[in-house]
Amino acid sequence: MEKREKERGCEAQWLYLVSQSVGIASSLLKDVFPPLCLSTCKQVIPAMMKSLSLLILILSVISGQSVRGQENEEPDFPLATGEEAKEANARILELFDAIMEETPRFPEGMPSYREIPRDLEFTCADKVPGYYADVNYGCQVYHVCREEAEHGVASFLCPNATIFHQQIFACDWWFNVDCSQAPTFYYLNEDLYKDPVVEDVDNNVAQVK
Repeated sequence: MEKREKERGCEAQWLYLVSQSVGIASSLLKDVFPPLCLSTCKQVIPAMMKSLSLLILILSVISGQSVRGQENEEPDFPLATGEEAKEANARILELFDAIMEETPRFPEGMPSYREIPRDLEFTCADKVPGYYADVNYGCQVYHVCREEAEHGVASFLCPNATIFHQQIFACDWWFNVDCSQAPTFYYLNEDLYKDPVVEDVDNNVAQVK
């Protein structure tokens, strides 16, 4: 009876460690993602889940080393063995399955480039200076055309889970942007570098003449 209680205590402590790790991950997600993203999509980056799994693995290794380092000493509590260990592992797996069901992964179609692709086909030859989302790469890649022809085109990459919003000339959450419509707003670059004050003065002068 006493041995069984100790084994249950071991299971309880491991489940506590798992729950604490999940709590830490949830707290990190709230800090990293804005409320809009959490309330709208309720998504979790797969890398975060991998990090959580790694944390659990590290905890298990540390525990194993601690037990091996005290072979001649009586441990604080015995490790669960046999059917008890299988039952504890099953509970942990159920917990992770529940987490994954409640926090689905990002859509497969969401761009997630880590670096700017090398096979870019974008050109500034027929475009005015400005910013242009590249629909060929899900708008995660965008380009800057400059007046000086010798500088050519400069390409940039929005962070994962964001793509270039052509209407506001900035990276935005992918679920806020329809990438396919980006070319219809390329014309906004025509007024990008215009000074409205100077434009008003020129118009007033023209009217006086």
